[in-house]
This record gives sequence, structure tokens and C-alpha cells, in this order.
Amino acid sequence: MNRRTLPGMRPLLVLSILLVACTPDPAQGPRASARVEPPPVAAPLPPALAPPAAPIDERFATTRDGWRVDYHLVLPALPAEDAKRLRRACTAWLFQGLAEPRPSVEASGEAALATLIADGGTPTGDEPWYSERAVVTTHQGGGWLALSRSERSYAGGAHANGRIESLIVERDGNRALTLDEVVASEHQAALRQLLATALRRSRGLPDDGPLTSEIASDAELPIPVPLIAADGARFVWNPYEIGPYSDGAYEVVIPAGQLRPLLTGDPWATQPSAP
Repeated sequence: MNRRTLPGMRPLLVLSILLVACTPDPAQGPRASARVEPPPVAAPLPPALAPPAAPIDERFATTRDGWRVDYHLVLPALPAEDAKRLRRACTAWLFQGLAEPRPSVEASGEAALATLIADGGTPTGDEPWYSERAVVTTHQGGGWLALSRSERSYAGGAHANGRIESLIVERDGNRALTLDEVVASEHQAALRQLLATALRRSRGLPDDGPLTSEIASDAELPIPVPLIAADGARFVWNPYEIGPYSDGAYEVVIPAGQLRPLLTGDPWATQPSAP
């Protein structure tokens, strides 16, 4: 492990594979029969009506051997089978690059801490080195479940590191969506211009000229997967993604009314069940 930066990878493909891998094959239908059987006394509820599991709120936080760690997983109440698959996938996302997921956040956190202590070297100074991560639900509605993963870490070097990433899961099939599946391709140019205009306004930039030292024109601005909330969405470009570390993270907020026509679905179609 690099002592100065904790590992991190693009999560979308990994989580998509985990979500699909955790989904059982569809059940086979009943065989045709000439005999008419009486209905069962207590037929099981169909999956859509299955009672929800309890909300998930698991945390592991401790300080040991010069390291401080804090790992947190927050998911809403979902049907039991959906909750099981999503919890497994999100635990893997939470500890991606740190440890193989265990049955609980506490067990996974212990494994991650052991790796940091073994590979991270000896912290220097009075303050412990740290690794903080949280995967939380930010919104659900319109068949989508929006998640975020935030991270802060320091393992020596000139400065701490931090980033935030978004993920949108399609509830029908428990599948992580790509950007093209969230924002219609024919609307991406309009969204890019909307984001560029908002960035210029927030940073006091003129209408022409480069957006950052690395983005010469508005057409070059990459579109992050939106961090959907109840009233709109945040778009975050982490340090180094479109500018130097000294610029910090770039961020704009687009209200739901402006964003809704550009998305392939409507996450604000129904009242969200806030976690």
C-alpha cells in the first residue's frame, strides 16, 4: 500500500458485478397439471409485498496503534432479499481496496485496521493517521436508490486526501446504473453546459475562457454521476479530477426542477423514504 495515499478504485463496475452476482436466478413456474389442487392455506406473499427488513446502521470506529478508523454503513429498510444483496455489495464498496468484506462492518473494519497497521508504517507526530469512510443512502424514489461514499484519509505526506463518489441503483433488478443510463445521451450536452454555467457563477469566472487550469473549454467538462437528494442533486469533481489539489473539490447543486427533464427516470416522482 502507498503510505501517502490510501487505495481507491472506480466503484461502479465492481458494485454492478456484486449486485448482479448476488441476485438469484428467477424461480421456475409451476408445471402444468390436469389435476386441480386446492389453494394452500397460507400462501407466501409475493416478493413485491414481502415485509421490509429493518434499516441498516452499522459502524466501526476505534483508535489503535497510531491509527484512527471510522467506517459507517447506512441503508434504508428494504424487502429482506433486496436488503441482503445490497448490504453485501455496499459493504464491499465501503471497504474496497482496504479489506475483503466480512459478515459485518465491525469484522470488516477490524480487517482493514489490521492491514493499515501492518502496511502503513509507523505514524509520526502527536496525531494518529486516519481512515474514514461512509456509505449512506441519500435518496430513494422513482425506482432508484441513490448512494454516496465519502472518504477522508491521512497516511503521511504533505496533506490529507478526501473524495466523494455517487452511485445510483435501479431497484428493479438491483443493478448499478452507468452515467448514460442516468442521463440520456441526447441531453448530456445540455447538462454539461448547465454545469459549466453553474461552475462559472460559483467561482466568479467570466463567460468565456477556461473553467480550470486543466479544462480549457466547457465542452471538455466531464459529467459526474449525480449525488441525488430530496430537492435536487450535487455534482462533485474531486481534487485532481479537473484541477490541482490546491483548488479543492469543485461542486455545484442543480435543483430537481432543472434536472428532471435531463434524466432517464424521475427519482422525485414519489415521496422519498429518507434514511
